[in-house]
Amino acid sequence: MVNDILFSNLIEYIPVGIVVHGPQSEILYANNKASDILGLSIEQMMGKVAIDPAWRFDSADGSPMSLADYPVNRVLDAKEGVWGIILKVHRPASRDVAWVHCNAFPNLDENGDVAQVITCFTDISNVKQTEEALRASEERLNLMLQGANDAAWDWDYRQHKMYYSPRWWDMLGREPNELEPEEELWVKLLHQEDLERILEELQELMSKSGPTAFDTEFRLQTKSGDFVPVLCRGIIVRDADGTPLRVSGTNMDLTERKASEARIYQLAYYDVLTGLANRTLLMERLKAAIALCERSKQVGALFFRS
Repeated sequence: MVNDILFSNLIEYIPVGIVVHGPQSEILYANNKASDILGLSIEQMMGKVAIDPAWRFDSADGSPMSLADYPVNRVLDAKEGVWGIILKVHRPASRDVAWVHCNAFPNLDENGDVAQVITCFTDISNVKQTEEALRASEERLNLMLQGANDAAWDWDYRQHKMYYSPRWWDMLGREPNELEPEEELWVKLLHQEDLERILEELQELMSKSGPTAFDTEFRLQTKSGDFVPVLCRGIIVRDADGTPLRVSGTNMDLTERKASEARIYQLAYYDVLTGLANRTLLMERLKAAIALCERSKQVGALFFRS
């Protein structure tokens, strides 16, 4: 008697819903936590079978679950336990839903038949809500990146792992992960004229006294062997000591911008018809030559040819 009381108290105080079904799936016992999770009073649950319309479960992907896939029915059919099932429970009283992690196992009689099925429910609604919020946040971020046409990347400095987004590969004319996505890949693709400068900047960025944000320009080699100019922007996450933990950012293709700058320069300093340098460029070069002579204490001369 004492043991029965202790057992009943234990079942009521553990933060898990417990429902005991009979051999016809009828409910023989349910604790208060099960009542809270399933959205029915214990009185409403007692005697109900698994095919009762009061129950409505969805699978982990949100699709309606067939009666045969209900945990208790699977156990009754196979006479074996099922574990780690994720269910969405539609609660009729409050007209809301709860996400649960369910385990169910049989209690067999001396003949090997199912005498009882014990189902255990753990409410994971908060976990699912967090997952949904993260998924929605990732979708928004991906849409914004696609709209901006920027190539995202992420460098886990502690784990020495690098992520290059599909757009990053596309910018180089390659399929995702066509090359080994290692930490050093982007460095290997740097234009030789940019390599020394970028490595010096990287050394400063990754020092403990370095900044938390940066932007720089360099050129990366494409699959065809050409080089694409990019504007690289990012942030550095550091620990309390300043040690870099993670670096994340985006690459922007500057090809069109560079072409526009070249056209503007051509229009500003060269004659449209002849393609020869104009007076503006001449004056710019003269100013630069005079400034050089003043600094070097040398003498220069200008020759006119008629």
